[in-house]
Amino acid sequence: NVENDAAANNDLVHSENQLTNAIYRQSKNKDFLNATLAKSMNTESVIQKQILTDKSEISLVDHGLGKSTELIQKANLDSKVLLSNLTEKKNNSISFISFSIAPDEKVAIVFSESQGSIDDFRLSIVDLASGKLISSDIITSGSSVVWTGPEKFVYTDNVDRRKKIEIDIQANFLKNKYQEVTYFGNYPVLVKCSTSDPQLILNGTREVSLMGLSCSNIGSIIRLDADEILVVTKDIRPQVFRYSIKTQDTVVFAEKIFEFEGLLKQAQYFDNHYFIQTMWGADQKLIVLDHTGKILQAWMVPQYTSILKIQSKVLSQSIDIHLMSPVVTDQKFEFNYIDGTWDRTVTAHQMLTKINTVYTSDVVMVPARDGILIPTRITKLASTKLSEQTPILMEIYGGFDIDSKFYPKFNPIVRNLFLNKGGVYVTPAIRGGKEYGEDWHQSASLLKKITSLNDVIDVADYFIKQKWTSAANVITTGTSNGGFTVAASALISPSSFGLVIPVNGVYDILGINRLDPRFASGWWRDYGNPDLPIYRNSIKKFSPLELEPDSNGPQFLFINGLNDSRVNSLHSLKMLKKLRITMGNSEKINALFLKNAGHWISSQAYQDFIALRENEIIWSFIYRQLGW
Repeated sequence: NVENDAAANNDLVHSENQLTNAIYRQSKNKDFLNATLAKSMNTESVIQKQILTDKSEISLVDHGLGKSTELIQKANLDSKVLLSNLTEKKNNSISFISFSIAPDEKVAIVFSESQGSIDDFRLSIVDLASGKLISSDIITSGSSVVWTGPEKFVYTDNVDRRKKIEIDIQANFLKNKYQEVTYFGNYPVLVKCSTSDPQLILNGTREVSLMGLSCSNIGSIIRLDADEILVVTKDIRPQVFRYSIKTQDTVVFAEKIFEFEGLLKQAQYFDNHYFIQTMWGADQKLIVLDHTGKILQAWMVPQYTSILKIQSKVLSQSIDIHLMSPVVTDQKFEFNYIDGTWDRTVTAHQMLTKINTVYTSDVVMVPARDGILIPTRITKLASTKLSEQTPILMEIYGGFDIDSKFYPKFNPIVRNLFLNKGGVYVTPAIRGGKEYGEDWHQSASLLKKITSLNDVIDVADYFIKQKWTSAANVITTGTSNGGFTVAASALISPSSFGLVIPVNGVYDILGINRLDPRFASGWWRDYGNPDLPIYRNSIKKFSPLELEPDSNGPQFLFINGLNDSRVNSLHSLKMLKKLRITMGNSEKINALFLKNAGHWISSQAYQDFIALRENEIIWSFIYRQLGW
């Protein structure tokens, strides 16, 4: 009955938005928040750029908040717009994401979300010579394609993700369908996986069997040439394999050239060297190998920063390493990977100072109730002293073998609106993620899933017991699985939190097979299949809809994009309906439903004005909770 009422009752959405907007209108800081957020988001940037063989330049440009994102071609001093998303955008809810140029450079494919979805992407195919749009009818479940010919590409079917569809543009958009096939690279050099052994395909005709490495174990292909392929496996101890291919070869065996500790984060190959980024808990490392697999350098990345990108320097033995921290981004350092010297030393002062304001970003090990230590990042102003009056903003994910928010990532909105006012940003690596590999993930999955929730509660309680904050000043938020995690944690331990902001969360886990048929089977590895009694009984202990709320518990602000392709909005509607029934029209319960938004509501790159609106509401509630 609750589900039927929630699904049928549009008044529920309207009434919840009315209640939430009424509180927002009372905010004494709404003008400041609006101006600060708009300034943070309204920046023009080049999202992607590619130079063609004729020296012309194709760029995807974002002109700022609410303005068109365009595909632009520049040749000499001339510039023309090839495609503008003003022609495809609905209510500012869709942005272009990326583009791909055909091997013969005659057409470009531009990817945009289909009505705000993060799972369905519209392909806009543009003829580069005429600048005309020749197709926008194809919908794929991924924001990339693999070119299998000069103007032939493969994409993943958006209904059956096991199926690949090939389109031949030159043959009047001829369509072929393939089952259980994966491609790496682009024409004329491709690796195809349709069985356990991968195959190299050259120029669309010659096939070479690649032996000694199964398709299921390919983590990354960092070099793909006609004469050499470099593969990194996705084991807990990743290995680098090389295939050296001669003209007459039809079968080639893998040669292992390196094995390393930790988890693969990223791998690149240029200047005849390998550059491998690894992670393990709080440790991040950059390993440089020569072509034989000999270690030249192993640089331990300081814990207050992360590698944003690495760029080769032409005819040099140096690379440019771009670093970021929670408070500054894109700081470029030159590193000589032969002798291990830098053009300037990487210091905490450089990475944690913004306009003469100094911040800190440290990792503490928080003990969980079972004795396991949870790495927890604490970012704040250097001048902020921890006390019971200190506000804490804790961001959570904690599931599906994803490394959450723990590693340093630039966040100007948190810096400007929270840290600068004396708040502390806390990002724990709770179990269920991947910070320590698959064991860390499995220790909070299936029958142990409640461990993720206990870790969140234990981190919050630790801060409270240390008198670094008080429960009323603990604000926690998360999206998707993170939305489930923070909602369930607060319902289990209401005395540990002051304000909880779940975004697009999964709240009726017993109902996922019915509510979310497209993705539910993929969620079984974390939650368990609710149709099986052993998991159903376990799920009842942590599914938010099954937990009883406490009227003395924290404030809730549920955020939901009604056009969410990943998590059915009925999860949020049902949760609100239950809380209204059990708690009455308590002012502690609020929700914002955004009609034109999808799963990643808060990302400016995807949602424009919708992101601004959502952030205004969220920060108004945070400020209200803290008395700011």
